[in-house]
Amino acid sequence: MVGALKAQADGRRSELMTAVRHGEQFDEDKGPPTSELRALQGSITRYEHTRAYIDHKWATAPAKSRKNYADALATINPTLVKSTAGKPDSALLRRALYGWAYNRNRWDEEPPEDVALALR
Repeated sequence: MVGALKAQADGRRSELMTAVRHGEQFDEDKGPPTSELRALQGSITRYEHTRAYIDHKWATAPAKSRKNYADALATINPTLVKSTAGKPDSALLRRALYGWAYNRNRWDEEPPEDVALALR
């Protein structure tokens, strides 16, 4: 039994060392590589990923940088979506992303109905 546990521990160590060699980030709270956590949680959407990025950067970013992050993400993300089915008007989508989705100060506010629909 001890030999089997040692083999499992060695295998796990090897997996972790491979992640280190590949430059993967590790979750500071839970420990494993973030790629493993993503696999356990299921994949996230680009929208969720960019919102998490804004949430991470917001507190330490100067106002000008916050504006630049929101502008860049609101400009780039719509161009990366292949499907146009159900896509809102470009001006509305930009207003929804720039003014609400990527503005951390407004996340606790209820957006107008058209903005909420565009973000959905």
